[in-house]
Amino acid sequence: LFFLGCFSGNCVQGQIQLDRFFPPAVGVGQSLELNVEGKFPEWPIELVTDCENVSVQAADKSGHVRVEVNELATPGVVWVRGVDETSASALVPLLIEPLIPVAEVEPNETLETATQVEMPGIMTGRLSKSGEVDTFRVGVKEGETMVVSVIANELLQSPMDAVLQIVDSNGHVLAQADDQRGLDPQLVYKVKRDQTLLIRLFAFPETPNSTIGFGGAATFVYELRVTTGAFVDHVLPLNQGA
Repeated sequence: LFFLGCFSGNCVQGQIQLDRFFPPAVGVGQSLELNVEGKFPEWPIELVTDCENVSVQAADKSGHVRVEVNELATPGVVWVRGVDETSASALVPLLIEPLIPVAEVEPNETLETATQVEMPGIMTGRLSKSGEVDTFRVGVKEGETMVVSVIANELLQSPMDAVLQIVDSNGHVLAQADDQRGLDPQLVYKVKRDQTLLIRLFAFPETPNSTIGFGGAATFVYELRVTTGAFVDHVLPLNQGA
């Protein structure tokens, strides 16, 4: 059960605030230390989840947690709440993936410094500053169909409107996607020949402002899924009757 309320008159002053995990994803069967970002008047805090196969415990260092994902855990979104003696945070998502996620390697803003992706692959990253572009390199074969999906705004609550591009080694844009799933883009690309392709990701703020250029902030956390194998886009019917 989640704690929904406050426990004393000190709720507003010293209210615990859980904003996000980084990286935002953990693989089934994986044990990993993550950063948890927010405001923590007291440490350690208690963390509770809605999944018995996923444990999140505060580490000794403030802002660090140890995540243990049982091999029986089902991939999907696990919701986590932080609790201290006087308050409870809002729910924050943590992605549980069938593959072990790999973090982007900075710098990776240019075609020359792109982070290598082995397919199928799950990459995690952050567009941390204005104007930032993250680039990933993949090797593909003629006749393959590559599916690239960004998970950010819809599930991770990142306030970003991402743009996704597939680029050849000469820098020519072969395909571009925006807003396929809410504000999260997805691309399906039929490979014409054996080659190395670049996946390029940048974003604008979820709420438009007067800034001209790409956005970026600590809140612009994302996951990138890349595969040339089987891919489930959605299922019908959406629910199963009794």
